[in-house]
Amino acid sequence: PLPSATPYTLEGYNTVYGDFNTRLTRITGLTNADLRRLVETNLLRTKIIEAMTKDTSRDSLEAKSRHILVADEKTAKDLLERIKKGEDFAKIAAEFSTDLSNKDKGGELGTQPDGFFVPEFNTIVFTAPVGLYPEPVKTTFGYHIIEVQSRGTRQMTDDEFDQKKQDIFSKWIIEQRTNKTLVTEFDKWKTSIPNTPTIDSVNQE
Repeated sequence: PLPSATPYTLEGYNTVYGDFNTRLTRITGLTNADLRRLVETNLLRTKIIEAMTKDTSRDSLEAKSRHILVADEKTAKDLLERIKKGEDFAKIAAEFSTDLSNKDKGGELGTQPDGFFVPEFNTIVFTAPVGLYPEPVKTTFGYHIIEVQSRGTRQMTDDEFDQKKQDIFSKWIIEQRTNKTLVTEFDKWKTSIPNTPTIDSVNQE
């Protein structure tokens, strides 16, 4: 026979419920109404994210690349010509690149997702044909000689996909907060901030 259910009376439930609310207020300062509002807000947030990202692809565009970074365009063009004529990319990177994080690794940047690099660099890595890019690329760091070694897609892990959806939501919520037709800012909070907060005044409260 299947086990029988343990009897649970309404009186027992109310006792447990009351104890929970008492501990909640004592430990956190929240009332039951506060907790319900938090749960409701979280559920609404989850539903909004689901609606916004229902058509989001799990595909992740990635590219493997390497580069040589120098300070000026003339040096970049001279080194690029040497590579085009057959000199070893890795050796030139080790000798001339100012990117200390990878110059001794042949300028290797590894396999990275779309959006990882600064915009000018990222555009080349993810749109240019695979191979040595024919011109130096200027960014805020200097001039880059870029070689796109490979490019492709893979399926995101669950954690990566969840993060992508969170990023989409975060970007959207920032846009909403800066929309003056949707959000009204009040300065009343300024009157609640002490002019000279001290440890003593906090303890006394």
